[in-house]
Amino acid sequence: METKEEIPNLTTKMLAFFFKRSYNEIFNRFCYFIISFGSCFLAIYIALIANTVISQAPLIFLSISEVTEGEVDMVFRPSKNVNPKIKETSIWRDLKRYFNMTKVDELTQPQLGLLAPRLRFENIKAYKGRDEASLTLLVLDSVREKQQKIGSKYDPPVLEEGECAIHKSLATFFNLKEGGKFNISVQLGSHIFMLYSLHDPDFLGHDEFAVNLSCRVGSVFENLGGKVPADEDEKFIWMELKHFPQHIATTIEEKRFKEFLMNFNAHDLVTEILANHPN
Repeated sequence: METKEEIPNLTTKMLAFFFKRSYNEIFNRFCYFIISFGSCFLAIYIALIANTVISQAPLIFLSISEVTEGEVDMVFRPSKNVNPKIKETSIWRDLKRYFNMTKVDELTQPQLGLLAPRLRFENIKAYKGRDEASLTLLVLDSVREKQQKIGSKYDPPVLEEGECAIHKSLATFFNLKEGGKFNISVQLGSHIFMLYSLHDPDFLGHDEFAVNLSCRVGSVFENLGGKVPADEDEKFIWMELKHFPQHIATTIEEKRFKEFLMNFNAHDLVTEILANHPN
């Protein structure tokens, strides 16, 4: 029977024998050892990669989607065929392009929180002197977007009426700093048509309506932190939604319509509603 003092010595001898035999096997069959070791290492490495991809798949797919859509889980847009009875010649034909955010809030509160409304105007012309640039104007509710964590890496400034936020490349192009001014030509189209229709139900005008708005630079940004698709930040400028009807009113000469715009709730006519899942 082995004593307690002999057990450590026996263990040492067994380990020494094992390592000696292993060394001899590796030395005598070195190529075989390299192939076997490489096969085992490759199998384990592939298994680790597969496990990591599976566990991180939601984040990977989310990152891919944010490249094309921005840091937004859901975007709601009005259907093109809300009411097929509305004829194309009707003054209400463009109502299908808009949401009334005030009504939406009544339906979604408090379960979904305050969703974030937007207006979007493509291909606007920004100009200062002889310099021009083609951009997209976002008119958004910065407070609600911050609550929804849309563009969480971007801390939006407080913009007053007539102010806009622009990309640093546009600021360089126009040689602008905060407080500087430039102009934008916006084809309001159906938006102004609907505003006028709400003001005067008997309005039978057209929906081709461009306005030239003065913009004072309220902020210069490098990126919008996920509010828009990746690598497209420099194509956008944005303004605050709550001031937009009143800013349009500065270009209107008709007194009654001007007064209507000055008192109009901008949330009553929006083209997009954005939301993020709370988790």
